[in-house]
Amino acid sequence: AIGVVPPYYYPHDDYEVYAHYKAIAKSVPGTPLFIYDNTETTHVEITPAKANKIIEAIAPSTLAGVKVSFIPYDKLLGYVFQLPKSVGVFPGGIFSLYSGYSVGVRGAIHPPSTPFPEACVRMYEALKAGNHQEAQKQHDLLAALLQVVGRFLRTHGRGVFAELMRMRGLPVERFPRWETAPFTDKDRADVEFAVRHLGAADRQDEEYAERGPDDRQQHADLFQLKFDARQIERNIFGKREVFRVFASTGNLSFTISFEI
Repeated sequence: AIGVVPPYYYPHDDYEVYAHYKAIAKSVPGTPLFIYDNTETTHVEITPAKANKIIEAIAPSTLAGVKVSFIPYDKLLGYVFQLPKSVGVFPGGIFSLYSGYSVGVRGAIHPPSTPFPEACVRMYEALKAGNHQEAQKQHDLLAALLQVVGRFLRTHGRGVFAELMRMRGLPVERFPRWETAPFTDKDRADVEFAVRHLGAADRQDEEYAERGPDDRQQHADLFQLKFDARQIERNIFGKREVFRVFASTGNLSFTISFEI
């Protein structure tokens, strides 16, 4: 499907919104469309009623889904219950997936959780399997991880995503496209320590065993994918030296801190 934002910048009435989607559908006949509703940035709200009108306007093309951003949970449910079942509803928050899966929420499109896809997938698969205990475990892990992301998002903007991706071994040269406050070595150490400290290092042995030796070494990154991965972090605060030792073996991870 093609993700399409509504017309933006200038104010647009409903006729212009429907015409916008109709014109795009005609230019790519037979290709499903996907509405990206982001009222905060476009200042055009695609309500459930408008989404149903868009479905009529783009016919015979179909609407595959809609992403709805920055809305409260009860408002999200309006899309789930008022749109055809063939239209997937994807909130802009990962936690709305946790709350709404049982009533029809299909997934989530949530940029802040991008650096932690394993936890997102595990939560989704657990919800799908009806394993609520595992789903809650992953939900709580994501909640804690996103507190870390939020802390650096306030001071470094979306540049925190680039740093986290690099920590994961991905060759991210620049993100976002605009300039953001740079990370210092201390910033990097702080965000890495915070993520590790939350237990994001815990990985199932089977996931690791599936990797070849070279791949395992390459991915022994911020999530400590090795069975017996140890790292010592040394920070000097004035005359005080603080050491933190990270270790993980199988499903057990722990942190030891001491001062000299």
